[in-house]
Amino acid sequence: MTAVHAGAASRVLHLDAGLPLSGYVVEHRNAEDPNEILDVRALVIESGGGTTVIVSYDLLYGSESLTTQLRELIRVAHGIDGTGVLVNGTHTHCSPRDTTARVNPELVSSLAASGLEAVTAALASLAPVRVVSGAAHGIGIGQNRREPDGAVDDSAQLVVLQRLDGSVAATVVNLACHPVVLDDETTVYHPDFVGTLRSLVEQAYGGTCLFLQGFAGDTNPIVTEHTIRETRRVGARAAAPILAGFAELLATDRNPTVYNLSLGREVAVAQPSGTIHTGPIRCSSVLVTAAQRSLDRPERPEAADEARRIEEWITALYRVQDPIFNSMDMLAEYRGDLQLEVQSIALGDELLIIAFPGEPLGEVRRQIIAGLPGRQVLTVGYSNGSPGYIPYRAAYAHSGYEVGCSTVAPGTAERLVAACLEAQSPTR
Repeated sequence: MTAVHAGAASRVLHLDAGLPLSGYVVEHRNAEDPNEILDVRALVIESGGGTTVIVSYDLLYGSESLTTQLRELIRVAHGIDGTGVLVNGTHTHCSPRDTTARVNPELVSSLAASGLEAVTAALASLAPVRVVSGAAHGIGIGQNRREPDGAVDDSAQLVVLQRLDGSVAATVVNLACHPVVLDDETTVYHPDFVGTLRSLVEQAYGGTCLFLQGFAGDTNPIVTEHTIRETRRVGARAAAPILAGFAELLATDRNPTVYNLSLGREVAVAQPSGTIHTGPIRCSSVLVTAAQRSLDRPERPEAADEARRIEEWITALYRVQDPIFNSMDMLAEYRGDLQLEVQSIALGDELLIIAFPGEPLGEVRRQIIAGLPGRQVLTVGYSNGSPGYIPYRAAYAHSGYEVGCSTVAPGTAERLVAACLEAQSPTR
């Protein structure tokens, strides 16, 4: 049995008042006050000679420049190779907008420094753990925002890292839903529903909760109003099945019983269904060359008029209002190829984290899951780069907002999926 060690920590991000806020296609939306709530969370796992560092920022994306800087800081400070460092954004739309070095290098450096502080603290807290994973179903907060009757993943993938004394070092929640309870009139830093979800998990079980945003490109929350109060309701709704799921994982392989008064003794009951992982950490990363999409949009002639108008509106914004999209890595070029990273982190043979850049749509996860039967897979978007939306091929014919925003050519999602599946091939 391979020994697993883990540690986790968080640090509040240093963000001034007045910074432009991200995520919405509006101008002059700036934070009214300095940040007191957005943070960065780090989880370090060591097993079988391998190490992974998972970093979750309360940002729109883990941009390419932030990822590059943080990986280098971690390499210099701790000797950990960047292949195993995952940099994710929760995708809150109430975070600083200009998180690429081409726009605000000072902010990116500050964010990377905060990330290193969290990683260093996590390393200092390393302890032997058992790793248990499973899933929660009926999360109940998401709706397909492109097609009202379209598919939506209503589950969350869960991982708990429990110290040998029974205390929890860290929990991981991977679900796909845009954190957009708060709308474009909100002018404060805020983690949206993710903040309440994490807090409730930590209050119940202790440790540090990392939220890893899934492939949420076409999933929005179901809301009754766009207020901070509503973020608490939505976060609590998501937390209910997730808390129950973690309760099951923590009881896995613990021989649960119920005391039978008639028999005068403890009687065994059914075992929870979590899976315990003890294998080595294996990390890989591959760059996929993808064509950048022309603003001429030749693939959309059959799109409906309304959807085409939306796409043309977005195209016009790209041309004349680039600052609105300053969370994205390579907006100004509009030509040439892109290098998009597909990252894989495996713990043993059954637990796998797949990280894509940008905003993949939910169908992209379904393609990955179909190609990896028998494994629990956490599909994490918004990581290690911010090229924007990554629609599946068939979505381009229907145009609309997500396709209109996309800077990648049709077929890009399928190429990323193919690279992901090839990396998991037993012949490699």
